[in-house]
Amino acid sequence: MVRSVLLLRCLAALAMATNALAAPPAKLDGTWMLDPVATEKLILKAPPPPQARELAKALNVIGGYLCLMTYEFEGDRLVASAYQAHGRNEGKEYGLASEQGGARKYLRKGADASAGDGYSVSSVSDKHLRIARTDSMAPLWNLVVWQRSPTSTEKTPMADVMASCERWANLFQNIVKHFEAAPPEVDLEHPIELETPTGTIKGTLTMPPGAPWVPVVLVIAGSGPTDRDGNTPLASGRNDSLKMLTAALNEHGVASVRYDKRGVAASREAAREEADLRLETYVEDAASWIAQLSKDSRFSRVVVLGHSEGSLIGLLAAQRNPASAFISIAGPAERAATALRRQLKGRLPPELGARSEAILVSLEAGKTVGDVPSQLSALYRPSVQPYLISWFKYSPADEFAKLRVPCLIVQGGTDIQVEVADARKLHAANPKCALKVIAGMNHILKIVPAERDKQMASYGDPAIPLSTELAQALEQFFAARP
Repeated sequence: MVRSVLLLRCLAALAMATNALAAPPAKLDGTWMLDPVATEKLILKAPPPPQARELAKALNVIGGYLCLMTYEFEGDRLVASAYQAHGRNEGKEYGLASEQGGARKYLRKGADASAGDGYSVSSVSDKHLRIARTDSMAPLWNLVVWQRSPTSTEKTPMADVMASCERWANLFQNIVKHFEAAPPEVDLEHPIELETPTGTIKGTLTMPPGAPWVPVVLVIAGSGPTDRDGNTPLASGRNDSLKMLTAALNEHGVASVRYDKRGVAASREAAREEADLRLETYVEDAASWIAQLSKDSRFSRVVVLGHSEGSLIGLLAAQRNPASAFISIAGPAERAATALRRQLKGRLPPELGARSEAILVSLEAGKTVGDVPSQLSALYRPSVQPYLISWFKYSPADEFAKLRVPCLIVQGGTDIQVEVADARKLHAANPKCALKVIAGMNHILKIVPAERDKQMASYGDPAIPLSTELAQALEQFFAARP
């Protein structure tokens, strides 16, 4: 499974390098099929992607299916079909959802749009299309280009498809040789540390190969025991979301530092007593990272990226040690007490709910509470109350309004922890920030349907790749600010 994630990441990098889009053809109507020759030329023009040798081994296995696909366009309708041993299947039908900037998006008819089941269609030339899937297989589909069927019949004959597959199989060897000629892989990840009065905070520096002076992104993880890779012991497995995020940044020539917060994973020894911990403790650490990276001659500028609660921490840290830009991903807009109150509504017995509300009101006023019911001790135990008081006093939307640097707000449409409404509130607080809402993306930056069981399973499944639309949004943000 890990190899599959690696392969799709390689394909995404290669596709981005060869994706020079032109205006869409005036008329898409007709049947389109794989063009093996044009695909090979595009691949050979680009330098081998990272992990090219691994890709050479895997491409023969998963690439053959592409030549069996055909796409029929008729007005606002798209039908995707595949040839099998018994002939052509009936295909899946998609409808035109939007058309913008030379690209057309199609969504599966009768399916939940938030699940990401669709295609993005744009042109590579006046004769070729890129027909990219919008689900987890997008990187593979981004690799190849499609041509209009050479026949005038409504459905492409199987003989044409088989001939195309035969050419594609022969050209694999050229592609494999191209990838095998890549230089040995370079270790792109290196340990990096931040010394503090209470101990060492440990992180990972991801550095693009051969890049002497590049932007660096400080990635700040969300709340609780979430580590530098986006994983938490509260889940049944790894998801590696933040590790995948920094790999995507690296593929676009951007360095990154992600770190274990004090008290978490490798930074456990830097922890303070819980009663001494404040939100500002994490803010001070992030601000110190910004200062350290700003002095490093390898980096042209420092950009702060906060995920979930890390968004608020990054906002406050960037006010202490200014960064050149700020990115919020799945960042809440409301005060933490407001969010907690909303989440508890209707879930506690009336008497206990009233007691919870009284405690919240006291903490919001900056006053600790001595008598906490045992049923609420996990939330309001005396040792955690000072931290809650420090956290409750901040409004992320108010802090966003103070930003004076380029900024980007990203939110997923199937996030069960932070809502799209939060992203819109942050944008309303600072309309100069760019806003990107990604349909089908959940809290850990993967394309996952809204069903709760699938959401929870994704938190422990590293085989689900990072949203390609998120990677593209980040690439565009940095490309606009070289």
